[in-house]
Amino acid sequence: MQTSTRKSGEPKLLTSNRTQHANQSINVCESLEMLRLGNAIRLTRKEVERLERITGLPVVGIRTLDDLRKYVADCKAYYAEDSREFEMLAWLIDNEVSRCLAAA
Repeated sequence: MQTSTRKSGEPKLLTSNRTQHANQSINVCESLEMLRLGNAIRLTRKEVERLERITGLPVVGIRTLDDLRKYVADCKAYYAEDSREFEMLAWLIDNEVSRCLAAA
């Protein structure tokens, strides 16, 4: 990368074409849905944000379908109670996970 000096004396960072292309590639990848290869998965940032918003629990270390199933089971166990609210939360979690799996 190169730098040049602006009239105000502050250095200006010039990006190469390679950097600009990499940034465009990242934007394209963010629009994709969950990636899946056999049992291995990769959730997108948006999917992680939606799951965290629904569950209130961090989504960390989910690399396989089994990890995702365990996360869902842990979330449901954390909030488990005999109430209408829990039924709705469980439905929201299941719905979001189904949406992720259908996209892969």
